[in-house]
This record gives sequence, structure tokens and C-alpha cells, in this order.
Amino acid sequence: MYLPKNWQQFRNWLKTDLGRYVLEQEAKSLPKILKNLFGSNILILGEPEFGTIISYLQEQYKNINQFILHPVLQVNQSSSDLLIAARQDKLPICSDSMDVVILPHSLEMVVNPHEVLRESYRVLRPEGKIIIIGFSPYSFWRIWKLFAKMFFKSPWRNAFISPARLFDWLTILGMEELFINKYCHVLPINNNKILSKLLFLEVIGKALPFRTGNIYTICACKRVVALTPIFVSEWAEESLNDDLAKSI
Repeated sequence: MYLPKNWQQFRNWLKTDLGRYVLEQEAKSLPKILKNLFGSNILILGEPEFGTIISYLQEQYKNINQFILHPVLQVNQSSSDLLIAARQDKLPICSDSMDVVILPHSLEMVVNPHEVLRESYRVLRPEGKIIIIGFSPYSFWRIWKLFAKMFFKSPWRNAFISPARLFDWLTILGMEELFINKYCHVLPINNNKILSKLLFLEVIGKALPFRTGNIYTICACKRVVALTPIFVSEWAEESLNDDLAKSI
């Protein structure tokens, strides 16, 4: 069966102190993106825990429909979200039906990220948004990953995809980059007390003149060029028929 790499370890990691801190930071990066949301259908390709990162949006707009898709779903608590168990590279969803597709670390965990991104583009309606959340390969966490992957699996054994590569993939699909946001400057320490003492690193990171961070959020828009119908006048049609008759 098709499964993301180390999905169970990643789900367990999200329940740790560092994992919950990452979820909080990622939740803070989305309001600016979704505040001008046009439409009501949101698809999340990832762990069910990421469904809480836009829960504030459902409270503000009652007509929001949130779908969470993952090959293996094990959710005990009741949820208003529609949970779909399916492959992320073979989405059982109609084309041009979603207003927003969110990929929280999804591309890092699959063996075929191009197919997942292509399917996300297919189900997205024209002028819809794709939001990709990932770990930056140009950060301290990338250095820590070189050592951590020898002792821990997820997320340190997953692929950290650079934003530049993602922009190339999005451009090939015909998507337009809107912006990128980088954040989360703390050290990868799995302890709430220590993390609370390192919050000054967030202040320093935000004050730097250049964008840095261990995590990035990319937003891109699906641009579709509308076709303009061309009407041929009767005179032009008769002239065209005469030219075709002469050529024959």
C-alpha cells in the first residue's frame, strides 16, 4: 500500500513539545494568507493534526468546508472535518473544485512529490491558492538533521525541499508565486521550558534585514488564461470558403 515515509513517527513527533510548537508557529503564518479567502472549500493533504491550524477560520466563516486527506486516518475524537482516506498522488476529488489546497510537510514525506503537486493543481479551481509548508534546507535545523537522522526517523529523515526548487515546479505547472514567509528561529530542543527561554531568538530573527527561519510557508495562485471567442462575420466566412474552393 502507498504510504508517506515515516508517517507514524511524524504523527508522534507532532505530539511532542517541539512538534506542538511547530504547529503553533505554522498556524500564525496562515491568517495573512487566508484573510481574503474567496470560496469555501479547503483541502489539507497531511496529518489530521494540521486541521487545527485553520480552525479559527471555521469560527469566523461558518460556510467553510475543510477536507483532510491522508492514506491512513486514525482519529478518535469527533471532528466536523470531512476525513478522506486516499492516496495523495491519486486524489478522488473532481477537478477545479477546491479553493485552497494546503500541503503541510506533505511533499517532504512522499517519494513522488511532483505527482502530489500536480494532483493538487488539478483539483484547484482557477485563481485558487496552493499553500506549501516545509522545513528550510538552509537553516540550523538542516545542520541538526545531519546528526539527528542517525538516531531519530521523522522529520529528520525526510527530504527538506528548497523554496527555489518548489518555485520551479510551480512555474512549470503554470502557477504564479504570491509570497514566501520564513519563521521559527528557535533551536530544535524538545522541551517546553527551554523553548520558552529561547523565544528571544524569534524576536532577533524577525528583526534581521533578510528573511531567515527554519520553516517556510509558500503561497502560489493558479492562473488560467481565459480564451476569448472569435466571431467570424458572414463576409469573412464567404471569402474563406472562396479561397478554399480555389485551392481545391
